[in-house]
Amino acid sequence: MKRFLLLPAFALVVLTFAVGFNRLDKNSAGGASSDVASIARASGSEIVEIAEKLFIAQTDEIYINSKDYIGKTIKYEGIFKLFREYDTNAAIYFVIRRSPGCCGDDGVVGFEVRRDGGEWPKDNDWCEVTGILKSHKENGREHLWLSLTSITVKQERGAEFVRL
Repeated sequence: MKRFLLLPAFALVVLTFAVGFNRLDKNSAGGASSDVASIARASGSEIVEIAEKLFIAQTDEIYINSKDYIGKTIKYEGIFKLFREYDTNAAIYFVIRRSPGCCGDDGVVGFEVRRDGGEWPKDNDWCEVTGILKSHKENGREHLWLSLTSITVKQERGAEFVRL
């Protein structure tokens, strides 16, 4: 009797996966894109807004397919962080969210932010940033950063920790 119940249950699971993969293939170019890519590349909008619930997925999409996003306006919210270069002690500014990492919950996701002049927010302030995505090569690796057009400190904080 158990054997007869397991077979339909197994078939239902396989059918669910098949339908799901078929839907992704129909919505993507060559099967390489996903719903996240469609959202991140919103063709009707000049601004790519990174949503809170898809923060890691959309940010990863931008890093993985950076050539599609260089020169585009990116807008998102996160925690303002000041880091220092180890060898020069130069200030590097980021707007990030915390995420799972290699050793538990020690990861960060976001972008370096730069601008000409003006005061920076305080460390750990919640900010909304808008800027043009740029890149440069350093030691053979591409580094992405936002050339800010605006940075606004907000009182209401979003999700500081995000998951996939």
